[in-house]
Amino acid sequence: MSEQPARIVITDSGLGGYSICAGLAARYAGHPLELIYFNAQPEYDGGYNSMNGLEQQLHVFDNALLAMQQRCQPHCIAIACNTLSVLYPRTQCARLAPLPVFDIINCGGELILAAATAEPTADILILGTLITIKSQAHRRMLLAAGIPAARIFTQPCPRVALLLEHDLHSQEMEALLESYLAEACRQLPDPQRPLLAALCCTHYPYIQDTFQRLLQKHHPGPVTLLNPNQAFTALPGLVPGSSQPDGRPAAVSVLSLVPFPPDTRQNISAAVAGISPACAAALQHYQLIPDLFPIA
Repeated sequence: MSEQPARIVITDSGLGGYSICAGLAARYAGHPLELIYFNAQPEYDGGYNSMNGLEQQLHVFDNALLAMQQRCQPHCIAIACNTLSVLYPRTQCARLAPLPVFDIINCGGELILAAATAEPTADILILGTLITIKSQAHRRMLLAAGIPAARIFTQPCPRVALLLEHDLHSQEMEALLESYLAEACRQLPDPQRPLLAALCCTHYPYIQDTFQRLLQKHHPGPVTLLNPNQAFTALPGLVPGSSQPDGRPAAVSVLSLVPFPPDTRQNISAAVAGISPACAAALQHYQLIPDLFPIA
C-alpha cells in the first residue's frame, strides 16, 4: 500500500512565500507530498501592514488560520511570511496549538546568528516590512544570544513587496528600494566594514541580485546577503521524517481570497519555474475562493 501524502499548508500574505513552496517541491521531489499554498492576504490592494492596529491584524489572521485547518486539514502549517510570523504567537490558534506550526522568524534568527558568529567584525542589517521591523523579533534573538547592540541595524522597506509582485524589475520599485537601502547604509558606522544583510521578508529573495547591487552601491565594504527562505525549506520536522520517496511528484495547489492579476501570476510563475515547474503551473491555475476566510 502506498504511503499517504503528507499535507503541508504554506501561508503568506501575498506570494513572497511561494518561493518556499517551490523550494519544498524541489527538495522533496518524488516524495508523497501535498503542498497547499494558502494566500492569507485579506484585500487585493492591502495586507496586514495597512490594517488599523494589532487587534484587526490578529482577528483576520486567526480567521485565516482556522480556515487553513478546516478546509485543508494539514499535518502542519508553515508560515512563510515574517509579518505573519510576528503576529502568530499572539493569535488564538497559537494558544490552542491544535497542530504543528513552523514560522520563518526563528529560522531567520538562527541563520543571522550563525553568520554573525562566524564573522564577528561584520555589521548586521535586518530588512523587512514595518510590522517585522517594529517587532524587533530578530534583534531580540540576536541580543539574547550575546550579539552586541552596536552591530545590529534595521530598515523597514514599505511597499517594496507589493510592487515587486507586479514587476520584479520596475523602475518605481527599484527607486523606492534604493531610497531605503541608502538610508540604511547611512546608519552604518564604517563603510568599509563587512555587512551581513538579512532579507527578512519572503518577497525580497526574488530580487536578491537587485539588493546586492544597490547595497554594494551604497556600502563599499563586503556585502553578504542572508536568505531565510532557503533555510526554511530545510527545516527539520516540516516534512515527516518517515516520508520515503515513491517517485510521485508533489501535488501543488494555490488558494486565494483575492485575485492574482495576470502580470502577478506571470511574474512569480516565471520566478519559480526553474525551481519547480509544478509550482509555476499551479499558480497559473490557482483557485479564487471569495469566502476562503472572513475578514470582517
